[in-house]
Amino acid sequence: MTIMKNLLYLMILIALNSCKENAVEQNGRMRLSYSVFIFEDPGEINHFWSTYKFNDKGLLVSRVLNDTTFLIKSNLYRPVRTVNEYQYDPQGFLTERSTFVQSTASETRSITTFSYFNGLLIREKNETREIVYNYDNGQKLINTVTTSLQSGNKTIAEYRDGVPANWQYHPQGYMLTSGNTTHYYNAALLLWRTEEKDPETEAVIYEETWDYADLLHPLASIPDWKGFPAIKSIAYRTGVEKQIRKYRKNQGSETETEKKSLNQVVNVEGLLVRNQGTEYLKMNTQDAFSRKIDLKYFYEVY
Repeated sequence: MTIMKNLLYLMILIALNSCKENAVEQNGRMRLSYSVFIFEDPGEINHFWSTYKFNDKGLLVSRVLNDTTFLIKSNLYRPVRTVNEYQYDPQGFLTERSTFVQSTASETRSITTFSYFNGLLIREKNETREIVYNYDNGQKLINTVTTSLQSGNKTIAEYRDGVPANWQYHPQGYMLTSGNTTHYYNAALLLWRTEEKDPETEAVIYEETWDYADLLHPLASIPDWKGFPAIKSIAYRTGVEKQIRKYRKNQGSETETEKKSLNQVVNVEGLLVRNQGTEYLKMNTQDAFSRKIDLKYFYEVY
């Protein structure tokens, strides 16, 4: 196990040597060029390396994700490589995304195409489904129609003011209730609380809470897809995961089931370069265990 673990770390160090550190010239703009995610628990070690490449117009042309899992007990090494490539028209609108996934067991390829009208995304299509986007006269998204290309079944999703129409306004953003469960979203559309109520007493019996650092998400440094509705965007969102708690409630007492705590490190430009901490799973049971998390982000000047 030690040899394999060291090998995985060596692979990361070699890759990182090809990336510049997060120091930039004064007034230089920065964008994400590389990220490394490490999850480590007693059963397995997961490493994710993502690289981002851009053309001379600053548009993202490829994202390569290498996902490596080492199963400690069985001493197995399981790599998966995903390559996304992007093509644009002369005006800079994304027209095609090709995805190639390769593992030790299989290879798959898929292509998604995008169409526009008056500068707005109106159609998204791949081998299995087609999504049509409809807007009002103010160019706000009013609904999407998803059609299965196998069965022909259609699903319509309604939107109001850029968010799903079944979301209700809440003083801190929005809320969505389904059965006995309610999800709460902030103004940036980030989930910050989920609660489940007893159907008879309406007392809260289960709750999840999310706490975010007031930082721009690293992916927000990558240009958004031109013409996409805001609901498909990430650049307008502010908030980096800081803490998550999940617990059951019974007559005023709380029993934690999961907890994740992360500490953020930013560079001189205020961009997140590291989010590190520990996740505790199956808490208060005989199967309880913890997982180390280390998320690193590397930027380049453009």
